[in-house]
Amino acid sequence: MQVRARQARQSNGDSAPRRREAHGGPPAQNRDEATTAVAQRLAGHRARLQDYLRHAQARQRRLLTLAVIAGAMASALTAGPALGGRPLSDRVTADLDLAVPIWQVLCAIAALCALSAAIATQLLKSQNLDEHVARAQTALARLEVIDLAMAIGQLTLEQALAEYSSCVELTPFL
Repeated sequence: MQVRARQARQSNGDSAPRRREAHGGPPAQNRDEATTAVAQRLAGHRARLQDYLRHAQARQRRLLTLAVIAGAMASALTAGPALGGRPLSDRVTADLDLAVPIWQVLCAIAALCALSAAIATQLLKSQNLDEHVARAQTALARLEVIDLAMAIGQLTLEQALAEYSSCVELTPFL
């Protein structure tokens, strides 16, 4: 194996063996390339996480807002007939010249609002949106720490790869 490496260096005009790191690792140039590759991977994964969070958090906000507003509307629509009773329902039905009692219309709309709130809530739970957002935020923070620690020399390449691996395992839904 060493003979082949020496022959390859000689054919390229490179007669001196490459310098190895003090701990016996790969040559310094390959190490720099590996560090750059890891940094690029970290940046790419951070970009994917940020994109995921932007979309997931917007979806989460929309579903939560829909659930709250639809639930509140369902309550408000049923409050009128419940508090005003039959006299209020009869008067509003006559004033609006409706063919059906107003309480039936309000209850039908309230049922649709309650159904919308239930669907929005179920979508939030079934897609584990809260958990996924929390995991993505944790992974993003960890990646930023890894990137900073590598930049200031606090993490070796092997340590950075191990930490990066744990971040990838934290976000399998990406």
